[in-house]
Amino acid sequence: MQKTITLKDWLRKTRRETDDPSASKVQGPSPGGVAVELGITRQSVHQAIDRGDLDAWRVVDDSTGKLRAIIITAASLKRYKDLREIQGRRKGVQLSLPNVT
Repeated sequence: MQKTITLKDWLRKTRRETDDPSASKVQGPSPGGVAVELGITRQSVHQAIDRGDLDAWRVVDDSTGKLRAIIITAASLKRYKDLREIQGRRKGVQLSLPNVT
């Protein structure tokens, strides 16, 4: 899910929520930072945003409306990493069935 917010409003929210546990709703890394952390491409990060697997803020300039940054929420990144870990464990499980003759 992607939401749009002005730079001024985003800065106000991040300053207000710095000491607040709910700050993970507006703070987090850029798509490049997420890509490095997960060992995937930035394109894969954007695809995860488009699928709704990661939540992102589109931070736009107050006066021009031009895109200034994309911020992946820390909460959605944690959720995504947990999901990948669960899926990885499932893929790693191999069942051995007894030979039946």
